[in-house]
Amino acid sequence: AVRMYEKAVEFNPTFDVALANLGNAIKDMGRVQESVAWYLRAVQASPNFVEAVCGLANAMAGVCDWRARDGLKSEMAVRWQATALDCDEMAEQIFLVMSRGKRPTAPEYVSKLRKMISYGSPVKESPKVDAMVAVVDKRRGWMNRVVEIADQQLSDGRKWGSGLLMTGEPPVPTAALTQFVDRLCQLLPLGSTPPGSLASFVHAAHRAVSNSSSGEWRRLVRHIRCEGGWALRLAERVMAEVQRRQFWGTEKSIDLRPQLPTGLTAPSVPTVLPFHTFTYPLDAREIRLISHRNALRLSFSTLSGGAPWLPRHVYPPPAMSPILRIGYVSSDFNNHPLAHLMQSVFGMHSRSRFHVVCYATTAADGSAHRLKIEAEADVFVDCAAWSTARIVERIASDGIHVLVNLNGYTKGARNEIFAARPAPVLVAFMGFAGTLGAGWCDYVVTDPIVCPPWTVRCEVRAERLRLQSRKPQEMQEVNRANEQHSVFDSWDFGELDPEEDCGNWVYTERMIYMPHTYFVNDHRQGFREDEDVRNAGNDPESMWRAEVAVRWRMRQSVFPQLGDDAFIFANFNQLYKIDPALFRMWLRILERCPKAVIWLLRFPAAGEQHLRRVAVEWSGPEVASRVVFTDVAPKHVHIKRGCVADAFLDTPECNAHTTAVDILWSGTPVLT
Repeated sequence: AVRMYEKAVEFNPTFDVALANLGNAIKDMGRVQESVAWYLRAVQASPNFVEAVCGLANAMAGVCDWRARDGLKSEMAVRWQATALDCDEMAEQIFLVMSRGKRPTAPEYVSKLRKMISYGSPVKESPKVDAMVAVVDKRRGWMNRVVEIADQQLSDGRKWGSGLLMTGEPPVPTAALTQFVDRLCQLLPLGSTPPGSLASFVHAAHRAVSNSSSGEWRRLVRHIRCEGGWALRLAERVMAEVQRRQFWGTEKSIDLRPQLPTGLTAPSVPTVLPFHTFTYPLDAREIRLISHRNALRLSFSTLSGGAPWLPRHVYPPPAMSPILRIGYVSSDFNNHPLAHLMQSVFGMHSRSRFHVVCYATTAADGSAHRLKIEAEADVFVDCAAWSTARIVERIASDGIHVLVNLNGYTKGARNEIFAARPAPVLVAFMGFAGTLGAGWCDYVVTDPIVCPPWTVRCEVRAERLRLQSRKPQEMQEVNRANEQHSVFDSWDFGELDPEEDCGNWVYTERMIYMPHTYFVNDHRQGFREDEDVRNAGNDPESMWRAEVAVRWRMRQSVFPQLGDDAFIFANFNQLYKIDPALFRMWLRILERCPKAVIWLLRFPAAGEQHLRRVAVEWSGPEVASRVVFTDVAPKHVHIKRGCVADAFLDTPECNAHTTAVDILWSGTPVLT
């Protein structure tokens, strides 16, 4: 691919698509720094080429080339102003405003900056402040461009299916909406279902559509923000409900797969990928909608006829059984951090209660991790070369009750398997540390520390209802008397259509909260105690002395130039997780601790030159000399040498994941 794009660029040096694709190909080969030049040429050839702009910002951030961000060129001006104010906290606040987040309009920016510098009191016009703002204004970074692009794409994407379900002002239902709701009612007969059920909602929607002058119709319209997304998510909910009814056999239903409204075309997706939202300056709504739009596109491709192999009927759920059949789908059953953490999990299930099937979507690499998982799962299916249709059919025929997605939006994911819903319960676990925003994910296995209830839609709504129930009885009675009861009043539209403008929640899924931590931490990783420690016996004091001796030997081998009184801070994350504000804080720590160093990895190696340059510019050569780098080490060495550090400083914007576990195995404390 690289040679092909190079030929295209040689023939036409301003061929923007070929330039951007060449950048993509080189970046995928791990040569991130080289890709920057190709992305930059693509942007120069076509300044509004969205894919090139996003590729450039992402590649630059990956090697800590912070020209991709706003306001960094005015760092020296900020430091000068902070010195005049003699207030470190104020300097940090100013720096945060200037270097992170979506930049407000110029008047708002000037006002906010002046307010900070003046400690909140009004000040006269200041040429110095105006100069600082002007510098930032003229040197807007690529990251801000990316955020603006994402905002525009999300706004445009909200119009998906507009006019398909309702038209006019005031809106009236279209024939497509009437037919769509009619079919859903046929699939879910009302029967004896309770008022808050999905069937009651679908039939209430049918009544509302049948009478467009009713208050019910007006209530329904008020909650439909993206017509295409609302219809698709509702169809997915009905599909899951049909499976559930078949499993329990408590309510009648027709097992046909719901059909999407006629005329619905494929939705667009934002250029920013869900994985990149972890480090981009985006708010909660933007993060969830980027995942949500990717999920809609995948669901549409699977359910709208793009998968001709998909049967007209939903996949029948397996029969009830005292043994729960669990399927794990992953591309990472190899020498990969996920396998490092989970390699023992599959063999630790109680065989009297669970039957474990692993579906590997990548070829075997011969690693010990792969061999262990293959040996300890009840069934291990190597389906790397299989089509999606074959994998889905195999999962359905295996009678899986719970299908676990160990990828999410990560490299190698086969999420279309889950969109086909070959099992009645779909769960996300470990692979992706964010929301999937998808109708093909029912639950996320997590804990309330990692995913606090206020970030979860259903938990936010439950808390709101709980607070409402605490109102005085008289007020509740007045409210009930003044309101006409509707099924829609008790329905959570935000879960069905996450497009609402307000709310800081992120997760559309329901949470399965583990009691302590969701994070699997394999006790048989590559770490082994040094022989001296093992021979120290069981006396705690002797073991500790042996451990200290081992640490000092390791420290002297890694950093022979450091004195015994040096304090070693460390961070072993990939460098893309470091942002300017955090790195500035680390430099300030070194400024105040003259005998301290901070130890980073060449992860990637190209990031070292940029961080060293910024360190010299911001803190001078002496402090910069105490930012030290080493190469990435093999897993067992990486864990063992972690004991050299005195403290691990985590990256708050995107925390350490497997890396945090590695450093804890070495016995070094983590500050996060």
